Amino acid sequence: MFYPDRNRRKFFKDFFDEFNDKFFDDFFSLARPSQGRLCADLVESDKEYSLTIEIPGLEKEDIKISYENNYLTISAEKKAKIDESDEKQNYVHKEIYYGSYHRSFFLEDVDSENIKASYKNGILVVKLPKKEVIDGSKYIEIE
Repeated sequence: MFYPDRNRRKFFKDFFDEFNDKFFDDFFSLARPSQGRLCADLVESDKEYSLTIEIPGLEKEDIKISYENNYLTISAEKKAKIDESDEKQNYVHKEIYYGSYHRSFFLEDVDSENIKASYKNGILVVKLPKKEVIDGSKYIEIE
């Protein structure tokens, strides 16, 4: 027997469930580092800047760091590892990201000769000491 009310409810329930799943999966995936975005924390103290970035799944040789014209630039590339078995597989869902990463940060008064970086367990830490500020002011006595 046909129940129009029940079928209509099922249609709208299925439609909105599918819409919500697709919308929210796509929306929240924008913030995932696996989609080509580097997530970073930048902390400033009196003596230095400290930058921590999540870059999982890379070797340190795949990461490049430069400091030029007051910009610290972090770039990395994750190369795809494709073999014949990958081409034969029927992926239902694939999230592993292969490609380039790139972030720049404007940081003034950095002692560029003493920048240090370390990479361990997918976490890059960059320490940027600040230049010593020499007080160039001179007090002039009034006669």
